[in-house]
Amino acid sequence: VVGPCETTSSYGGGDCVKNRENDRKSEWEATQTIACLLKHYCTGGKFEDEQVENCKASIDSYHLAVTYPQVPEEMPCEIPDCGRCPGCDECVDRPYYQYETPCYGSALEEVPVCMEEPECPEWCGGEQPTAAPTTAAPTTTTTTRAAVHLEVGQYTDSRSGTFEKDKALNEGGITHAPKTQTFSKAFTQKPVVLAGVVTMDGGHPVVPSVEELTATSATMRLHEPDCYDDWHTTETLAWTAMEAGIHETDAGVKFEMGSALVSGGGWMPVKFSAPIEGDVVVVPTIQSKTDEWTNLRIQKVTSTGFEVLLEAAKKNEHVKGSETVGFMAIPAGDGTIAGRKYHARLTPTEMTEAWRTYSFPATSNPRVFAGMTHNGGDTANLRMKGLTGSSLQFRVHEPSKCGWDDKHPGKEQVHLVVLEG
Repeated sequence: VVGPCETTSSYGGGDCVKNRENDRKSEWEATQTIACLLKHYCTGGKFEDEQVENCKASIDSYHLAVTYPQVPEEMPCEIPDCGRCPGCDECVDRPYYQYETPCYGSALEEVPVCMEEPECPEWCGGEQPTAAPTTAAPTTTTTTRAAVHLEVGQYTDSRSGTFEKDKALNEGGITHAPKTQTFSKAFTQKPVVLAGVVTMDGGHPVVPSVEELTATSATMRLHEPDCYDDWHTTETLAWTAMEAGIHETDAGVKFEMGSALVSGGGWMPVKFSAPIEGDVVVVPTIQSKTDEWTNLRIQKVTSTGFEVLLEAAKKNEHVKGSETVGFMAIPAGDGTIAGRKYHARLTPTEMTEAWRTYSFPATSNPRVFAGMTHNGGDTANLRMKGLTGSSLQFRVHEPSKCGWDDKHPGKEQVHLVVLEG
């Protein structure tokens, strides 16, 4: 296909570009595989299966990945037909209406309303009189922190040791079957949703998948790689939802709930909207249903951003296409958000396939979220057990049926966030 992609929408022909990006990656991988095999043939005079696999594994198409801007949702903005000041057009040149909230950036909480038509001022038709100078009294400025709409919940499996005595907090566990959670209050727009660390009541590897997300609910399930049967027993999984943007804790510490469209095939940079102070803890979650099993790993976390990898289940494979990755980026420390306790930690770089215990300050109904580094090259994610009000156990879990041995070659660091439920 030649020629420019047609700009048929505000996205700028995004589907066309995505298709061509995948074509270019496939062409690059094919030509580089052939070039690699020819080098082996010139040296040894033959092709071998091992050489073919080694050639495929040595090729990376990350330099062809395109970063796509996320298309914002269209916001309603209905403007009423308001009248003008009668007989006073030279004084007033706009309708008498006012906006309760901006029309762009967030949905209107209230429709703009017409103001009552005031009496025309005495100077209508002439020059506006100059007011006599006055001396303003000293004022005190009070900063009001914007309220944070934070929702926290958990699909709880009674066998996992995290059963809630309060039945209202026990929503039942989650399996491979999609399960919808309705938010207690609708968000003004689709929020960022984080999925927690899955327990290990079942031995098959899983990643939590957000199948559908709206302003009023989230549908999630546990997704197994296609090396397995995609049937999974009941597990415990925490979730949290918050609107995208820079927020503040109750103590004024700035953190971000954000999202970015990320391409597969290699490490991709994600930039924060504003710098985050201190040691930054990052927890990522894919925000939409994926065509293939996709795990997330992070690296190079700084005050301005991080890098994320869409990790495939099988050896010598890459995730194709792009996914929207949501994330929380918050300074390490303790505090409260909208009245709920939180604890953000960077663990020592020691996590392997062996269970390790980590402690945190006593918290009522703790909900556990985490991101994991990529010091060991094997595909792996975190699993959890033994959650109490002040401790838990983690381990690294590899999909052994997909070509891995579940003996992780490197020691990982965990970006840990615990929220009060």
